[in-house]
Amino acid sequence: MRSGGAHRCAPAIRLDRINIRGVQQLKRSKKAPYEFRPDPPSEVSTNWREQFDRLGRWHSRLSSSNIQEIFESVHDPGYKWHSDLLLAFFQNCFHLKDWLIASKVVKQQEINQFFDANVELKIYRDFCNGSKHFHLDSPSLTGSPHYVRRVNMHAEPLELSPSMIEAEGHYYEIVELVNRCMSLWKTFLRERHLY
Repeated sequence: MRSGGAHRCAPAIRLDRINIRGVQQLKRSKKAPYEFRPDPPSEVSTNWREQFDRLGRWHSRLSSSNIQEIFESVHDPGYKWHSDLLLAFFQNCFHLKDWLIASKVVKQQEINQFFDANVELKIYRDFCNGSKHFHLDSPSLTGSPHYVRRVNMHAEPLELSPSMIEAEGHYYEIVELVNRCMSLWKTFLRERHLY
């Protein structure tokens, strides 16, 4: 690494942007030892199972090792690694409902009852809607859920990243909440003979 944090990844080659049939591509203006080739087109997801599999992969990322180790692997206190990772998981949990409804395997009313009966789903619904909208007009909970860090008697943090979420006066270990959300979806699908 050179001073100032600059990386040298490839020889300096001037690239010009060109527009071919509405798709922007890069065109080399100097011969280089490599080429640009488009990836083969991928199919658009059309099945709720693809979203469920994606949710499973996010769950594996969070449950396969110590989540606190993942969070604390980034030592910059200003970096919100934990919230980015959890939000990605929560968003995939939340989007599964839309996939199920759009695939016509579950009715909207069943989903609404499922969410109304489980506080864990309300927590991640408010996290997702709160991240999407500037202001949350109709929250699922009486107060916004938020991350909590353990502190000592001098109010000094005992951990680099939060390990809990507080919602409506109750505290939820992040790992347990993630596992519970996944378990709830599996049970919901199993009861309908979809899993």
